[in-house]
Amino acid sequence: MSTEFFAGYEFNRRDRVGYFHAEHGGYNDAKKKFQPFKCADDQLLVHEILDAITAAVEAGIVKEYEWPKQLFASKSDLVSFLDNLAEYDNEFRIHDRWWRALAHLGDTVDCEESFSRCDDIAQSLAKRASELPEELRIHKAEIKYFKAHPPTPFVPLPAELDDALYENRKATLRQQQREGSSIKDDDTCLFSFTQPFYEIRDGVRYCRQATPADLVSLVPAKKAKAVAKKPAATKKAKAKAKVLST
Repeated sequence: MSTEFFAGYEFNRRDRVGYFHAEHGGYNDAKKKFQPFKCADDQLLVHEILDAITAAVEAGIVKEYEWPKQLFASKSDLVSFLDNLAEYDNEFRIHDRWWRALAHLGDTVDCEESFSRCDDIAQSLAKRASELPEELRIHKAEIKYFKAHPPTPFVPLPAELDDALYENRKATLRQQQREGSSIKDDDTCLFSFTQPFYEIRDGVRYCRQATPADLVSLVPAKKAKAVAKKPAATKKAKAKAKVLST
């Protein structure tokens, strides 16, 4: 009796994905554009939406901070999709390619633990969508700030200065905790400084890229060691030395 084998094949990881409907929306591959989904009426299937989102993310056209408005025509359309997605793995599964696209939307590409089941994914995407308007505001403020204040090149610091910068941040946080809500954070506290320096002025905590002067201010100057002076020789000692020398 001969042994039977499965027929060999090559797995194509780049199988074509995508979905577009002139009325309901999706990813238009010919134009490389996305028409926001209208899915509140449940005319679209979850896998069709996932195919379109995946194709758009892989094509590099999805906006990091504005994907809810780019991919869905309204909040109710997004909510409808997430509600259906939450129950999708009751019968089906999210394959790796869909998962990676959704992980980009949820900013969880490197965190699989809380982004595995469909209900977890749906909750994470809903939370992310609610956070994005504020993150977009900060992002625009950061671009404007760095345009006016170009960041200095990163220079590795000695361990003593690195520790001093860390202590500077902890000290301002401790002051905030002591004084409660009377001290607010400025937007700059959320900017991407490589060597942040914090200070509190007029009830507001600010941050900026540490300057050489800031670094000097963080490390107290070392006092020079006092050199003990030899006591002046007394007349008696001088007379004794003179006798010994003769």
